[in-house]
Amino acid sequence: MPDVALSLPPENPVPTVPVERKIAICGLIDVRNEKGLELGPLSRPIVRPEEGDIRYIDHATTDELRKKYIVNDGHNVDEFVEISYVWNGGRLRDVIDDGTVFDYALASHVIEHVPDVIGWLTDILSVLKDGGLLGLAIPDKRYTFDRYRTPTSPAIFLDHWMRQPRAHTAQQLFDHFSQVVKVGNDEIMALFDGKDPVTERHSTDEFALNIVRHVSSTGEYLDCHASVFTPRSLLEALKILVPLGIIEAVVADFYDTRYYSQEFVCVLRKSKSRDISSIDDLLRRLPPG
Repeated sequence: MPDVALSLPPENPVPTVPVERKIAICGLIDVRNEKGLELGPLSRPIVRPEEGDIRYIDHATTDELRKKYIVNDGHNVDEFVEISYVWNGGRLRDVIDDGTVFDYALASHVIEHVPDVIGWLTDILSVLKDGGLLGLAIPDKRYTFDRYRTPTSPAIFLDHWMRQPRAHTAQQLFDHFSQVVKVGNDEIMALFDGKDPVTERHSTDEFALNIVRHVSSTGEYLDCHASVFTPRSLLEALKILVPLGIIEAVVADFYDTRYYSQEFVCVLRKSKSRDISSIDDLLRRLPPG
């Protein structure tokens, strides 16, 4: 059965993302005086150009993105910010070839799309200064169309890291297309109220298998949520990956999913300390689920 937020919060609970989400994502960052990099900003960057020294990176140029999203109701293409760097899937340092080192980086609802989460995080950290911050806004799968999916495990993250896929794997594509369901505001509110509304799957297992076969035979890129997270699942993964030295960062700040919303925030600080004390503290203060 899908997990539902039924439990009372523990004593001294982890704070939830405020209505002004930027407070959580950028709370430790001096936007005006520090140099930043934002990934996948489209029409809604977290930090706007007039606020400070911010560069933007995406998989395509600004004009290409405008053409791609011209029929997308979620974005006004006239409000797209200018892309500074185009990331083609190679090393980030090769794209940012002027040697720029950033004080911070931001990514809102990007991590769930990347085929190799560990490699992606490591690559971003490689262009940050020591002690630099990476602010991540991440969808909580329990309150999205991913609600029936199992949170991605550390073992799967490690497998993808070793394989270094440049596109989504058969596992990622099948899991996404076979399990994604229709979730709107009414369902989200019901879930937070301890109910379990019936939601309709977008497609069938047969359709998902055909997607996998099509991508395998043609090499066409299809986007999907390659990984899914809850606040607890992300922290439990970091609790394994940080001490192993695979991800050289510590958790500097963290915000749980706010009531009637769909995202949580994790801020990583570039570090080789392998310290997980903040993770242990957060796991004690998070509600189950």
